[in-house]
Amino acid sequence: MMIDAGKFMADKGCKGPQLTVLPPGQYRYNPKLYNIGPAECIDVKVGQVAVVRANAGKVSTDQTAVLVNGVPLVAKGCKGIWNEALTPGKYYMHPNAYQVIHVNTTKRVYSYTSPKGSEANTANKAEPEGDNSIHVRSSDSFQFPVDVRVAVAILAQNAPYVVAKIGDPDAKLAAGFDIMEEKCILPSLRAILRNSAEKKKALEYVSSRSQVESDGKDLFTADMVKDHIETEGFFLSDIGLNRTSEGQQLLKTQTDTELALQQQAQYKEQVKAEEQRASKVKAEEAANQQKRIQESLAGIEFDKNGAEAAKARATGEAAVYAAKVAALGGVDNFVKLEIAKLAVDALGKTWKGEVPGIVITGGGDGGSSMLTTWLAQTVQKQASAPAAPVAVPAAVPAAK
Repeated sequence: MMIDAGKFMADKGCKGPQLTVLPPGQYRYNPKLYNIGPAECIDVKVGQVAVVRANAGKVSTDQTAVLVNGVPLVAKGCKGIWNEALTPGKYYMHPNAYQVIHVNTTKRVYSYTSPKGSEANTANKAEPEGDNSIHVRSSDSFQFPVDVRVAVAILAQNAPYVVAKIGDPDAKLAAGFDIMEEKCILPSLRAILRNSAEKKKALEYVSSRSQVESDGKDLFTADMVKDHIETEGFFLSDIGLNRTSEGQQLLKTQTDTELALQQQAQYKEQVKAEEQRASKVKAEEAANQQKRIQESLAGIEFDKNGAEAAKARATGEAAVYAAKVAALGGVDNFVKLEIAKLAVDALGKTWKGEVPGIVITGGGDGGSSMLTTWLAQTVQKQASAPAAPVAVPAAVPAAK
């Protein structure tokens, strides 16, 4: 009913700016009594919230209100910074009565790198150009840059606290950094990295990169909690010890030392391999020697068995000859019979089983004369017979 002149005057309306806001529409008002002008509505986009500082309203009497820099965060509708931010949407608010600060709630990535590092400054083109890495000094007095990235976010419920503490977090400074980066992010990172570096030697700092990153994340998260800023990532991308001449010399010394150790390890492995090979050769030689010994023992056993077999055969043959000698009435008759067989075989095997008119008897020389006479007759018959030539020994041994 504010634009009703009679109502306004009757209810003790006050002269000056009014808190009433007329939303879009048509209104009949007295231009002599009111001066009404258009103003932009408050448009809170997706990914943002709006923190309101009210210049008008009742004074809060809440004794439990959170104090930030000595200033309380008051309930919505009270004079001061509201403890509840406006969520995405459109709001009709008097621009002179309410100051609205838009705060991004999306992830923010801050990159502190050098163009010479492995992580070039490509994350945020709005950041200052040049060497933005954080320079540290180790306990052995080596100074070198460190490239680091952090990801943070301001939650909607924390936006009033952040605004009350540092002002508009997205406001840019002359150096190119925003206020939150200048007052919260960068001081914390510098302190954390430099404090960790002064406790380690340069090579130890480089070799323990993952541990430095893990410890740094914990410390950085704790610092951001105090400022009501959410930490979403801490990435130690590169330790630029190799970007300084002293660091290059130190790394070369370390590399040479590591190469020497690797060569020693390689030589030890080679010696171990040679020892294993020698052991293998020795084992193979022992196995071959054992094989020869077994073969020799087997040969001895074979010869022994052969001798036993020969002895057995000789014993059997001796028994056969003894039986023949006994059947023929003595050794002389046995010998004469064998000689006769040999003579007949030598003359062409003409003995077809007939028994010559010769009687082999023992004793005296009569038998021998008769055998000699028979052999002579047989030879003469073979010489005069027109038969095929036969092989005749050069000399026929005389029978005894």
